[in-house]
Amino acid sequence: MLAGFGKSDITPPVGTNLTGYLARLGPAIGVRDHLFCRALVVGQGSDQAALLVADTLGFGIAYTEQVKAAVAATTGIAPERVILAATHTHAGPASVYLQGCGDLALDWLEGFPAKAVAAVRAAQSDLSETDLRFGTVPVPGIAINRRDPQSGPLDEELSVLWFQGRDGRPRGAMLHFTCHAVVMDGDNRLISAEYPGAACRQLEDLTGAPAMFLQGPCGDINPAQRHSFAHVDGAGAKLAEAAAELMRQGGTAVEAAVPQVETQTLDLPLVAPPAYGEILAFRREHQSGAFAADAAHDIMRAKMHRAMVTWADLTIGGVCSGLLQGGLTVASQCLRLGDVLLLTSPGELFVEFGLEAKRRARSQGKQAFVVAYTNADIGYIPTAESYAKGGYEVDSAYRYYGYPGPLAPEAGKRVAAALARFIDG
Repeated sequence: MLAGFGKSDITPPVGTNLTGYLARLGPAIGVRDHLFCRALVVGQGSDQAALLVADTLGFGIAYTEQVKAAVAATTGIAPERVILAATHTHAGPASVYLQGCGDLALDWLEGFPAKAVAAVRAAQSDLSETDLRFGTVPVPGIAINRRDPQSGPLDEELSVLWFQGRDGRPRGAMLHFTCHAVVMDGDNRLISAEYPGAACRQLEDLTGAPAMFLQGPCGDINPAQRHSFAHVDGAGAKLAEAAAELMRQGGTAVEAAVPQVETQTLDLPLVAPPAYGEILAFRREHQSGAFAADAAHDIMRAKMHRAMVTWADLTIGGVCSGLLQGGLTVASQCLRLGDVLLLTSPGELFVEFGLEAKRRARSQGKQAFVVAYTNADIGYIPTAESYAKGGYEVDSAYRYYGYPGPLAPEAGKRVAAALARFIDG
């Protein structure tokens, strides 16, 4: 199979708004490590497909389509055969709307499509005949289930898909692992690709070939060790060393002549918002809370209350205008390379979705892994069973995304059904 890798530097300037944390109290003050948009191009002619992964939190739905259109216009790859994912680092530019978590980095967003195009063009220039190989290995100790640290589900499996030149040397590798890129917390104001970037850098040093990181369904999965760049580098080293060893062992050959890209459109419903009177009461409560926090000089608590006031204003406006959002329409894609399937989903899926996809695929003699934060970051997509327990992901995170209500339990069921259809196809 023809395959090529490319990348472009997407590090924003110091002073850019970062995102991912309400608790962060200012823009970037420095660069700890650079951010990249990495691209894989496979196939030739009309069969070419491109997978892009950016070191950022995620993108909006409409913006994703703009990037795909820019790539298609310049590279000749059909937009429906372009996949755009994010590593979900919480130390990157404000690339998607999150109320109170950093105003959008508009200059960075304006320049990103050209950087994405450059990465794909570089990958096209790098095309050569390769053999595809695949392997998995458990890498324990990196992740915990943040909703149930003692007994909640985890996916500690590292999947590695790599392209090997006819001379036997690696031409590029993709690492798939499932853990939020939040080793550093909101106190950090240094730009960083977090542990996914560390894993790529260290694997590239070990193999001499490009590497890219694919984030799994980590909506409820956090790093086990946090709050220092030593832990960032340590998690990256564990993954890189495990991947390099898999590659040295040779893995399993994958027969894939022509890449296939399939798309399903998902209509995901939102839970109806509270009654008008309840929203007004919620607003008054948080307006009072903001005043009290100001009086106590509690900047963080004041930010939280003001974010909730803004949510109430937006939702009241939607109620009064009759334009209230009732659901989201998004794309889920599958890049099929022989019997290896890269399944994609927008948003922050819970880990169970990925575990079930792997189980279903392997029962049919295939390999599959779910790449989250792809084609948009639309917020949390919990399992239907998770709603009874509540928690941040279910009860309040949607307000930061600006939705009148959370995604309904039916949304997760529709995503799971789409992933199953890809696998069964």
